[in-house]
Amino acid sequence: MIAVLRKELRSLFSSVMAWATVAVMLFFAVLFTGVYNLLYGSAAFAYPVSAMRLIFCACIPLLAARVVTGERQRGSDRFLFSLPLRTLDILLGKYLAILCVCLLPLLGMAVLPLLLGAFGTVDLGVAYVAILGLCLFVCAFSALCVFLASLVKRTWITWLLGWGAGVLFYLLSMWVLPLAEIPVLGDLLAWLNLYASAASLCGGFLDLAALLRLVSFAVFFLVLAGQAIRKPMHFSKKRHTLLSAAVGAGVLALLLVCNLLVGLLPFRVQNLRVAQDQTFAISGATQDYLGMLSKDVILYWFVDGGEGNADKDLYTYLLSYADASPHLRVQVLDPVEDAEDFARKHSAVTPEPNMLVVEGPERYRQLTVNEMIYYRNEMLGLQLSYAEYQLSLLAFQTGSTESTYYSYGQYLTAYAAYTKAYFDGNAILSRAIEFVTQEDIPYVGIWAKKDVATLPETSLLSMMERYQYGIRGVSDLADIPAECDLLILYAPTADLTESEAAGLRAYLAEGGKLFLATSPGGASHPRLLSILAEYGLSTKEGLHILCEEDSDYFVWGEGFAYPYYIWAHQKSHAITAQLDSQFLLLRGHILQTTETEGVTHTDLLYTSEKGYFVEYPDKNSSGVPSKERAVYSAGVLAQKGDSAVLWISSTGALSDYANVQSQGGNYAFLHRCMDYLMGISTEELSIPAAPMSTQALTVTVGSLTIFCVLGVFISILPLAVGIAHRYVRKKRSRL
Repeated sequence: MIAVLRKELRSLFSSVMAWATVAVMLFFAVLFTGVYNLLYGSAAFAYPVSAMRLIFCACIPLLAARVVTGERQRGSDRFLFSLPLRTLDILLGKYLAILCVCLLPLLGMAVLPLLLGAFGTVDLGVAYVAILGLCLFVCAFSALCVFLASLVKRTWITWLLGWGAGVLFYLLSMWVLPLAEIPVLGDLLAWLNLYASAASLCGGFLDLAALLRLVSFAVFFLVLAGQAIRKPMHFSKKRHTLLSAAVGAGVLALLLVCNLLVGLLPFRVQNLRVAQDQTFAISGATQDYLGMLSKDVILYWFVDGGEGNADKDLYTYLLSYADASPHLRVQVLDPVEDAEDFARKHSAVTPEPNMLVVEGPERYRQLTVNEMIYYRNEMLGLQLSYAEYQLSLLAFQTGSTESTYYSYGQYLTAYAAYTKAYFDGNAILSRAIEFVTQEDIPYVGIWAKKDVATLPETSLLSMMERYQYGIRGVSDLADIPAECDLLILYAPTADLTESEAAGLRAYLAEGGKLFLATSPGGASHPRLLSILAEYGLSTKEGLHILCEEDSDYFVWGEGFAYPYYIWAHQKSHAITAQLDSQFLLLRGHILQTTETEGVTHTDLLYTSEKGYFVEYPDKNSSGVPSKERAVYSAGVLAQKGDSAVLWISSTGALSDYANVQSQGGNYAFLHRCMDYLMGISTEELSIPAAPMSTQALTVTVGSLTIFCVLGVFISILPLAVGIAHRYVRKKRSRL
């Protein structure tokens, strides 16, 4: 084998082709590193490694054609087989010769992560596991090309077959094949998908299954190549073909069985994490909280295709999260195959991909993976959920100026460098576990009558769930559930019926709490207003909108003033004691109070002394600003015995728009109001979120220039050596 290897290497490097091939591969390695890592400032070395697979697929067939097919084409293989050498020695000598040529650019790539370390932090573990995956990819594809080269006698046919195989593997990694769901055939396709197997080693995990697939692929085609080039001996051609097919089928079956057995290993045995990224680490505060957990909790995660298709980072995180307590368990389910069985237990849950269901002894909570991610722009002071962030960018990209998220997308795009993604899974899951394990939780009832406006699907509902509120719809005010700690009436469009008014009055008489949000110009509500009058509350008659004249207390747009968007003053009270944020009123109306026996009033939200209102004769007429300037109330708390009514005269104040503009101040205020009305204290778990931003490199123009010049010089150097070597040989031959 050593003799054959030396002969092939001498033959390869005696020509310019091998040196040129090395130069091309080195050039593209430097090019991809310069573009992905230095030009874009990314510290992820997996990108240039992944791109190099196409370059190797283009170069390896050229080497295989020269080493294997070229010898058959010249007829010199007969002399080689006449020597006292085994077929295995000949095969491995030629195969290793190809790998030695490929080893030179691979060694060059192994130096690049160390050089990138001079520009910033590079995760060397991830980088070198990715290079290992590329090495195994080269070994597997080289074995295939050696096999293809052993079947033909023309080098150009070997080129076409090798390039065609490379394109086929690339397309196989891009296509989603329905056949992949079939158990045995799916495993065979996964085994053939070299690109996917190599990519599995670029994600920060040492994937043993992918590693075995690449190694077994190389072994299988080396066995076939050995059968194709072996000495005929005393076997006939037909018998030799049948024997080769039998050997190949047996080896393939054995390798597939080995791959299947590896697939049965536990997830964390198959996938050893090598990345040093702490985004998905379990914080100390989380471990302390889970260490006190005394009730059993199951985390169901729905993934298309089941456990095999689960995101490795997130699955590893969930398993590590569950390890923090013996009472936690993680189970991955398929939203299609396992939906029926899951529905028997939770009929109200419709499984969807990336859904998380946290089930405890008392109740369960639905989450999505995206809920564990939020975005914050430090420059603008904006914090958006994953859904809000995506809506903002989409609204700006599509030019949807009517969307409330358009302006956010405009700002986020302009100041993209200051926007960072954060993973808040520790806090989100811990709050969900706290919710499903508590024996008693505060329940908020939301009036959800068919013909009545209900609370919109905004982040306010998510905030209420975040702070462990149980949320229920109340369809009939005549029969308000006894466990309802707080009743929300949002923008009632019609007056209460007699039975509904009686039910609401009885609920308040028993110590109930009412949170009312109204908008200007609503229909006449005599029954509702009669109940509010018992608490000394009323509103100015007629259609009017509350405004602010003091420019420090209203919102300015791009050259326009919005006096009806008011930064409200907040009364010093137990609700506002721990708040240091603003509250934005959108198109509010005036609230009035009348001294009533046994009732205590607190004006929580009000205008400055320059407040005024614009009165409209009807909805189709222009408004007339009032002349007087005074302090007007827009949010009043009325307490009577154990009961209480909180009235906010702006439904827009409960919107995501108002909350984002106030940098979370609106929802923080509403949260404190709800806590106060229900007499509870829901202190948030102090679990910080981890930034998800990719590590960046700091590269100057001078550094980039030096790297490019040196990279081009090093990549051209092998070609120069090859030309010089060729010139010296020719000169010697003339002498």
